[in-house]
Amino acid sequence: MPPPPARKPGPDRRLPDGMTGKTLALAGGVGGAKLAVGLARVLPPEELTIVVNTGDDEVFHGLHVSPDLDTMMYALAGLTNQETGWGIAGDSFNTLEMLGRQPGTLGVIFRKAQNRIQEPAMLTRLVRDLINGENWLGLSADVKGDAYESLLERNAQDVKTGAGQYFTPRPLIQAIVEVMRPNPGDAICDPACGTGGFL
Repeated sequence: MPPPPARKPGPDRRLPDGMTGKTLALAGGVGGAKLAVGLARVLPPEELTIVVNTGDDEVFHGLHVSPDLDTMMYALAGLTNQETGWGIAGDSFNTLEMLGRQPGTLGVIFRKAQNRIQEPAMLTRLVRDLINGENWLGLSADVKGDAYESLLERNAQDVKTGAGQYFTPRPLIQAIVEVMRPNPGDAICDPACGTGGFL
């Protein structure tokens, strides 16, 4: 999104009867950022206030992230990536490249590493032959659920960011099941079931 042009108030500007000349916009996400850019194009700065959603803010490895606030600032500054609608235009994700520059074993492991599959034949083989070739429903365990819970558990151990809000350890689940003694046909009400581990 290009930056909104500077707006000069002039005597020819007329407001409908009953309007005070002040506008408050409650905004979040890409759509809210687009709305704000549109409003900033037609209203002078002193007449526009934008309140941005912070309900999606998170702390990742000690870093506070405000995605909607970032999106809003990039949009109003004309820096938004036009392909995604969020992030900074021309921004790059150089983590793998930087890891590949490190000395020793770490650099050897990550040198020429990629986070995408560039060969269509390789992607086809992965999806059709390896993933679709498995009979996931015939397995005795929920492999995808177990893998997801394992990732959550590792993240909970790595960082102290309130991971308990979304991860319940398997031993605790088993203890609750033993206490509650659910039977087939019982109704379960778990509005925040997450991975469905209790189920």
